[in-house]
Amino acid sequence: MIKKIKRAVILTILISATIHVAILFFYSATNQTLELLNTFKISSLDLIFPQLGQGNDMLLMSWAFTGAIFLISYISLKNKR
Repeated sequence: MIKKIKRAVILTILISATIHVAILFFYSATNQTLELLNTFKISSLDLIFPQLGQGNDMLLMSWAFTGAIFLISYISLKNKR
């Protein structure tokens, strides 16, 4: 029972995050601004460190950060086989 609840919570978070990011992609495309796709803004880290949410350099750094998280996750899941 607990395992099913954990899975339901994880699925809820993933679906909500996917919808959130899809809306941001759509809004960014219609308003022709990439600033909203800054991972640091999406995760609200720019509230603690405001400089993370400003400028194209930080936008690229946020995407590199996201790519690094993906690679680490992929490698760790691949090694679990």
